[in-house]
Amino acid sequence: MNKYEIEYSVIKSIIYLYENKEESRGIEILSNIKNEYFTNDSCKRIISLMKNFMGQNKTFDRIIINSNLEADLRNTFNEIVATSISYLSINEYVNLLIDNYKETQIIEITSKAKNRLDKSRLEDPIDKIIYDSMQGLDALLSNEESNLNDMKKIGDEFLENLFNNINTNELEQTNKKQTGLQKLDDLLGPLKRKQLIIIGGHSGMGKTSLALQIALNLARNGNIVYIASIEMSEQEIYIRLISQLKVHDFSRIQNMKFSQDDNDIKLFRDGKIELDKLNNNIVIDDKSNTILEIENKIKKIKPDFLIVDYLQIVEPENPKEIREQQVSQIARRLKIIAKKYNLSVILLSQLNDNNSGQRPSEANIRESKAPYFHSDNVIFIHKLSEDDIKYYLKASKVFYKKIDGFVNSARNHDADFFEIILRKNRNGKEGSFVALFRKNFHLFYDLEPNSITMTDPHPQILECIS
Repeated sequence: MNKYEIEYSVIKSIIYLYENKEESRGIEILSNIKNEYFTNDSCKRIISLMKNFMGQNKTFDRIIINSNLEADLRNTFNEIVATSISYLSINEYVNLLIDNYKETQIIEITSKAKNRLDKSRLEDPIDKIIYDSMQGLDALLSNEESNLNDMKKIGDEFLENLFNNINTNELEQTNKKQTGLQKLDDLLGPLKRKQLIIIGGHSGMGKTSLALQIALNLARNGNIVYIASIEMSEQEIYIRLISQLKVHDFSRIQNMKFSQDDNDIKLFRDGKIELDKLNNNIVIDDKSNTILEIENKIKKIKPDFLIVDYLQIVEPENPKEIREQQVSQIARRLKIIAKKYNLSVILLSQLNDNNSGQRPSEANIRESKAPYFHSDNVIFIHKLSEDDIKYYLKASKVFYKKIDGFVNSARNHDADFFEIILRKNRNGKEGSFVALFRKNFHLFYDLEPNSITMTDPHPQILECIS
């Protein structure tokens, strides 16, 4: 069969189904085929008319269609009606139509890529050509537009999933998708799939530390976490994870200042054993620098969570675009990836340094505030001033008798005070809380005595708390 014969057979099949009390099947086929599947312009116009009838919940047959056609279409329509079809081959006709469309699109995509390869690499980077081609081919493979759900189906699926979750006690397992910082989890709730979460802060404020702390908690609860580290090497990330696990400063090991019988070595080996248990849950990648490379890794790893460190040093798809557009495009691509691969993306971002002492907002995201609008949740890390520290401690539900002593004791143990701000929360309330950051261990603690007592190795800090 040639292309026109296939297109005629599809239209004749739909008419046949409507005329033989199989209207529901005809509606299903009409809903799943698009006008661009047809190469014959007359066929496109006839299909559009049939879709209009369907959209108005009107039935039709060959007589009704013929009477509503423009005069120049009637000869083609008579040829369609005269086409001989087999009832058993109706699905085959539809599949052939879609295959022909995909074949045409593949030829067009590869032809465009070949033409672009002839241009200067500065004008059209090779990674951009590959990315665009893969996006086009992925769209053909997934055929996402033909699987759009109506409102009723969306509601039915939501209720079904909700009751399935209740029946399988999954609601009791929400802590498996949480950050591990109780106050942040109280505000944010469990981390949700298909969402983009931004963690913003100035240089050295603990963005990577917070992200890795969250990654460890997620991995311990059985999630697969893919860490795309563009800033740090895989070994730097590895040492930080062990430091968090053992609550110990391993800077001496990192700087190669230790002896064979050093206690640091023993603790490091113990930490390695613990981290080995999470070998299948944490993937560290310091070689992927573009969104395309990260997406290719996602296809292989199939993670539940992706952490990208950090936004401003991801290589852009098009180096010729202005910087603001590049940053916006990177964030937008990561949001699309979150939805496409059903995962949560945690994207770290630098803030502008010109107002580092002020409480941050979306305007402070470096180079473009567009990522704020692409995101679902935005968390800012803000270092508190001396006055702010004392104000928050006095206002805290926990009463501190010796505020100055507590602050000095914390500082003596390389701890400082930060405000964790949930600045945007698409599914709930915004808010903030004060956290204690132990920079040498790369750990944040909720500022409550119980949370510090559980893991802090320096109980002297607690002496100032009553």
